Amino acid sequence: MEEEHEDVDLLALWGDHYLKGPNVVVTKHPLEIHCCTCSDELGHLTCSGCFAVRYCSEQCRRVQWNIHKNLCKGIRKSRERLLTAQASENFEEETVAREKLQNAFVNCGEANRSPLAFRLAAENIDGFDKPRQNYKHMGWMLAAGGGLDQEVLNYYMRFSGEKVPRDPWEYFLDKDLDIEDDFYLDKIKLHNDSWYIDFMAIVLIKYNRLKTLIVNRQRNDVKWRTFMIGTHPRTGQHSSILGIRGIAHIIEKLGMLVTGNPNLVNKRILKLSGQIERILFAVHKKNNLIIPCIMDKSLISAAEAGDIGYGYNSPQTDAYWTNIYFGLAWNMGAANISYLAEFVQTGEVFNPGLVEYPVDRLDADAKDVDPRHKCGSRDQLFLF
Repeated sequence: MEEEHEDVDLLALWGDHYLKGPNVVVTKHPLEIHCCTCSDELGHLTCSGCFAVRYCSEQCRRVQWNIHKNLCKGIRKSRERLLTAQASENFEEETVAREKLQNAFVNCGEANRSPLAFRLAAENIDGFDKPRQNYKHMGWMLAAGGGLDQEVLNYYMRFSGEKVPRDPWEYFLDKDLDIEDDFYLDKIKLHNDSWYIDFMAIVLIKYNRLKTLIVNRQRNDVKWRTFMIGTHPRTGQHSSILGIRGIAHIIEKLGMLVTGNPNLVNKRILKLSGQIERILFAVHKKNNLIIPCIMDKSLISAAEAGDIGYGYNSPQTDAYWTNIYFGLAWNMGAANISYLAEFVQTGEVFNPGLVEYPVDRLDADAKDVDPRHKCGSRDQLFLF
């Protein structure tokens, strides 16, 4: 029977910057994730064998061990193979071993629903490979979460640059593309025959930004309303905040300080929501199998799809491979699939401008945005 590894709280010891081997895996940013078993509490116990999963408790670790042990073993073996190849300066073997390590992390990420495993796969990306690999790399980075959306968009811009005229792409070689802009969509559509595949990555990046804006808007609103309770003559009778009651210009300035500019935030939210709806509509019109296949990967089998080529591909082939590239990333989000399902059913995306934003949707969005959020806790989201 596979020996169980002791789970060490590496975050407490060294933070999230730990090295597994020379030039193999380095986690560059602190990455907090939910427990890979319960998906509710914050995971702080990291598997000391693969460093790719985290749990909130010993009990959750034991529950998932039968699923994880072979995946953990595969990661360790692949890592050792890569280290050996590097030590012997066998570059051909190193390339093969690196790909096997990437795949081992991805398998772990899918089976254990671990964004950290996808992040480690992404950390092993070694330069630009074939287009198919680049799309997979984008998918891993998106599945990792942890604020890599901007890096994914920049990465896409760089490896797809040959398909798009250099002007204005050249301007962005050392700058970030604006996630909330959309000028590049028409250029991608014009110069890339498989634009609808690319769009399913770009629309997820925009949706992630949309969720962040919505959750932050709600939290800032709650902070402000909580603060204003102190101006109530009875509730705030012992509060120093009561002193600003009725002083409109001070209250207005404080409100802007706490909530930012609500009108500007709402405009950004509605702008992104409109972009997302247009992108999904264009993709669904071009190939109405792509979104359903991301929602249910069993819809099209590998045998039905066949291999993807650089010319014309059947709708089944394009849908299948779009899911291979980005399906895992879409399915890692708590509310993502229901969002797509609603679009397929109605032809519209959910209106984020509604005064009464559904509690369950906001709760799921908060879980995607902040791993510290515990679903159902309503922390900083609602006033009772």
